[in-house]
Amino acid sequence: MPPLPANKNTTNRYTNAALGYQLATLLSAGITPAILASLYKDPGQSIIPLVVFLSVMALVSIVLILLTRESKNNDHTSVR
Repeated sequence: MPPLPANKNTTNRYTNAALGYQLATLLSAGITPAILASLYKDPGQSIIPLVVFLSVMALVSIVLILLTRESKNNDHTSVR
């Protein structure tokens, strides 16, 4: 979780990080099992839809990580 607090101003740094972390967990971890269960209803069914869904989610994660800016040179003392 280190990149989250580093990108925020010092006034609300950890509150924003905790809120973002909890909402992301609720949305991704809460909905993913239902999506996967709907994609794989019968035991004899192909797992290709599951593999495609998980691959797309991994690709989205990798792209978002690569788009995250480094914030070590930002002025974190000013309130924005």
